[in-house]
Amino acid sequence: MTRMMMAAAVLLASLSAGPLAQAQTDPELQSTQSPSAQTQAQDAGAGSVMAVVPGSGEITISGARLIVDRVIYFHFNNNGRTSFSVFTDIGAIGFSGDQDARPQAHLYTLTADSVVRTKQGKEGVRTPATGECRLAYGDTQNDVDAIDCKADTDTGPVLLHFKGNGEPAKVTPLRDSGPPPPEETNQPPPN
Repeated sequence: MTRMMMAAAVLLASLSAGPLAQAQTDPELQSTQSPSAQTQAQDAGAGSVMAVVPGSGEITISGARLIVDRVIYFHFNNNGRTSFSVFTDIGAIGFSGDQDARPQAHLYTLTADSVVRTKQGKEGVRTPATGECRLAYGDTQNDVDAIDCKADTDTGPVLLHFKGNGEPAKVTPLRDSGPPPPEETNQPPPN
């Protein structure tokens, strides 16, 4: 299993863990998914989704600036958690929370209450945080213009600045039965 595949499996398991919450039933929050994402999720009987957003940007953590070429959005319907995650040479990093909103027509926000970090072959570490992610999108919600996240942790700020490249996000439904164990995950997130 490649380093990226292992990091993806561990991050997926770490992100979906957390305080149990009711499945989202608020139509305003559900409308943050594009119609095609909603249809795909409903067809799979899930509600949880992963969307890979291509583009370019950087994440700054512990003073290190790392280049990223995609952001992966996860939403877990079984516990209401959402995450914006990136994969880097030092492991995976995710901004995670369970409160989101659409304050404007082309803006989605997530209140980040933790940052999740994984390193190759290690369990994900969730660090309490306070912060926000802002996703600006174009005419459809699959066309991401920019994603900016800032979270303050006890070890310092974590920043993500990302610009979409104009290609639509690739949306994949996830099953709500929980993430597969890392040894059963054999595919990295799509490019």
